[in-house]
Amino acid sequence: MRFRKFRAWDSVRKCMYTDIWVVDLNKKEIHVNSVGYIAFSNLQFEENSELRAEGFQHIYENDIVKFYEDVANMEDEPVEKVGRIFCDDGKFYIIQGLDFLSLDEYECDCEIIGNAHENPELLEVQHD
Repeated sequence: MRFRKFRAWDSVRKCMYTDIWVVDLNKKEIHVNSVGYIAFSNLQFEENSELRAEGFQHIYENDIVKFYEDVANMEDEPVEKVGRIFCDDGKFYIIQGLDFLSLDEYECDCEIIGNAHENPELLEVQHD
């Protein structure tokens, strides 16, 4: 059985909790070491991908990552892109524009630059 690790975004307090110690499914609340008990109703849970980015940071759903996509012509430099981590049925992807790219392919070559809650401006369309 796989141990699943989560973090939680509190939409009322506008903060991320990574130090979750207890998840009480009966009371529908979590215990956060730094705050105490918090009701599920204000939380969005985000799963850890079990993969790590540069600097050995854990990659979670809704992280915003910078990564490099190889180009067809080997003489050209790789193209820098920004995308958001998305999880579907336990499989993790980088959403970049309309593309869904498997996170497994970019794991070691991506850098976490923020998350979709605290840094939504990082996902704005970039123009040349």
